[in-house]
Amino acid sequence: MGFKMGRLAVWAALAISAVLVSGPVTPAHAQEDGTDIDLKLFGTKDLPSNPTGCHFALWQANRDPATDKYAYLFYLPFSEDGAPLKARMKIGDEFIELYEIAQSQEQTVGGLPRHFAYRSDNPRYRVLVELLKVGDGGSMAPVTEADIYVVRSKKFPFLAGARGEYGCPGKGPMNLQAPPPAEPPAEERSENSDAIKLPDMARWTGPTGLPLGPQRLLASADDIPVPLRQALFKYAYQECDLAAPSAWNGASYVVNNNYLLWELPCFTGAYQGSSAFGVTQNPPGDWANVLVLPTLPGNLADESYGVMNAQVFNDKGLITATEFGRGLGDCGIYKVFRLTDGPGEEIELELLEYREKIDCNGTANLPEIWPLVFRSY
Repeated sequence: MGFKMGRLAVWAALAISAVLVSGPVTPAHAQEDGTDIDLKLFGTKDLPSNPTGCHFALWQANRDPATDKYAYLFYLPFSEDGAPLKARMKIGDEFIELYEIAQSQEQTVGGLPRHFAYRSDNPRYRVLVELLKVGDGGSMAPVTEADIYVVRSKKFPFLAGARGEYGCPGKGPMNLQAPPPAEPPAEERSENSDAIKLPDMARWTGPTGLPLGPQRLLASADDIPVPLRQALFKYAYQECDLAAPSAWNGASYVVNNNYLLWELPCFTGAYQGSSAFGVTQNPPGDWANVLVLPTLPGNLADESYGVMNAQVFNDKGLITATEFGRGLGDCGIYKVFRLTDGPGEEIELELLEYREKIDCNGTANLPEIWPLVFRSY
């Protein structure tokens, strides 16, 4: 498995180029060239459906939703089992929905995780929330100081200062840990539907890629070649921060006499994490490349590099990505990539299979049997 439990990195690169909040109604004003993120405030009438009343809300630091018509920057309700539902933000004239992908568990503020990471599907925004000060509010903890970082490819990163609250009004404290895996009813259990688990590829009958040598764990981040560090920062800094503390240092695999494959830790959270993959000469020289994840045919989404819950199957030359929709592991997106020789003997990834389980029904099946969306073979 390509990740371990640990701290979620604060994306330092975002803060360097972010802009502070200003303006009476909107925290950002888009430039005419379209390079700014036009983050907007919204009001109580625009909050998403909240079945339990439990929520995580952030509003602009100099506003109050009790007195100001437009104050909210971010709002996320929780389900009855404490799992995060879809969060909401407003960018331009549209509301975007966000899905939690990670939270820090080792770093806490006032009993809450210090960092939360979210993403949207279309357009693909990344949002990082950092709690700086949290008071003691019983079942509803007041967030007295927080930062929200919003990022999208080819846009200037945006930083907004916020205040807010986290918890359940008039109820007991929320369980802040990821909920335990769901146990299906006995009649639904089989060898393919036990508790949450990652794929094992034992039944894989599809194409294979370039076979890899055994995994070699890196002793420290210093083992990562400098050209690969530079390439990662240049192309994938929004998704991967090597300078942040991590529970592991990455790994390398021999592809052949000419190339090495590197797996680099990006972030880890409560129930999932991500890695990025790169290629160097064997032994490392002055050249390196970060592998782009191919998208579905016809999908014009921005290039991405982060592989969620990455697993490398050396003998098959395959890499799987499993992005769980929530901690129960009962829904999400599953992809299978293979390592191939591209044009000019360049190593690249090919998307073989894409599966998606939209129905978060409490049954944690193996990702290999989730509904098939695309297959290239």
